[in-house]
Amino acid sequence: MKIILFLLLSIPAFSCDCATPGPTEGFQYFDLVAKVQMVKKKPHRNDSASTYPMTVQVLELFKGTPLNEIDIWGNNGRKFRTSCDMDIEEGSVWIIFASKNEEGNYFVEPCSGSRAAEPSENWGNDRAATKYRTSVAIELEVLRTLAKVSIASHYTATVHEAGMLYDSLKAFRGLPIDQDYGLYKLILNEKQDVEKVEVISGFTKELDDQLVTLLKTRSSWKVVERYGEKWTPQKIEWIIGMYRYKEEEDNPSFLSINFL
Repeated sequence: MKIILFLLLSIPAFSCDCATPGPTEGFQYFDLVAKVQMVKKKPHRNDSASTYPMTVQVLELFKGTPLNEIDIWGNNGRKFRTSCDMDIEEGSVWIIFASKNEEGNYFVEPCSGSRAAEPSENWGNDRAATKYRTSVAIELEVLRTLAKVSIASHYTATVHEAGMLYDSLKAFRGLPIDQDYGLYKLILNEKQDVEKVEVISGFTKELDDQLVTLLKTRSSWKVVERYGEKWTPQKIEWIIGMYRYKEEEDNPSFLSINFL
């Protein structure tokens, strides 16, 4: 089975300490994006399979084709297990980002950004659970917006910011903003320079104008080849999210392109 991973991440044998993509990155990178209910676990297809099938009911389809079964990375009923295994409960609702393997089956791996739509019962912290639910609600709204947007063809690479934006966004700390996010389409040339920025779903016109200027002049983007695939330099369209995080105690509100 060919495993496609996000950026340059790998899944070590006994550890899954890895970064995960946010909703805009995941939407553009993965073949299938959906909100599903996990219905029934099924046995592994064969003794060497690293995934087990799960029948699902699609509740919302944001990208891809409808399906009633998906492969989950992990062991179902086997003694040998790793920390990478995704032990998903039957009946739970998930937001999934899935790739397609060589056999044509969609599969979900632990570094994809897929997650349960509800916090687990053992969290034991109402504040943390509330923040989790808020994050899920924002992610679903972002995915619903992206589902209505014309996305460029599936690239053999993904794009990430080289770090120039962090200091520039400090100027927006404490700014009163009502919306939770804005979405912007970057048009990058063959050298990954920003040629144009389009507002897909913004904040206010004044703030959007400032952010567009910032993205044009103070951001630097790098194209990274997908695992096992070759990238041919070309003009590329890439959608990013700009997320508003509310003030907490003595920490002011701030904007970030990272979905936390």
